[in-house]
Amino acid sequence: MSAIGRYDAAGAGLVERVCLRHDALGRLVLVGSTSSAIVPGGTACLSDAEVSWALGRFKYDARNRRVASQRGGVWTWTVFDLGGNPLSEFQQTENPAVPWAKVRDYLWLDGRLLGQVEYEGVGGVGAVYAAHLDHLGQPRALTSTTGQVVWASYQRPYGEVLEKTAPDAQTGRRVVTNL
Repeated sequence: MSAIGRYDAAGAGLVERVCLRHDALGRLVLVGSTSSAIVPGGTACLSDAEVSWALGRFKYDARNRRVASQRGGVWTWTVFDLGGNPLSEFQQTENPAVPWAKVRDYLWLDGRLLGQVEYEGVGGVGAVYAAHLDHLGQPRALTSTTGQVVWASYQRPYGEVLEKTAPDAQTGRRVVTNL
């Protein structure tokens, strides 16, 4: 799929067009808005030039892991352990004295997620969130130290996974997980 469109409430016309660009290995590298015509069964977004505004860009390593993403002009990089589990996420800053800001850390024990730590700003204090996993080891919820559910995922029929977030009452943060 190289493009997707969203129709208006009446289903009469497209109100949003999004390009999905992939590299030679089939990995998503660019998501962006386009003004190109999108027709069912047709071709669209055959080049990066057709993307008028980039919503996100992605980079991968030799092990096919997504190691970087760009949103709003800011790159976020992920560091992995030898088992392939993400350990930390960092953002590049504009400050040459402090070129990297820690975004989050993931806490693992024997390959199972225990929790994650969210950081606010450069040198910010981390807030710890406990992970609640299902029988397959997939994260289903994150809770704050007070027990409040701040992030949850649930599955709909046919495998669609949706997320629900709530601001942490203590910190005001809206927590997400990239697992």
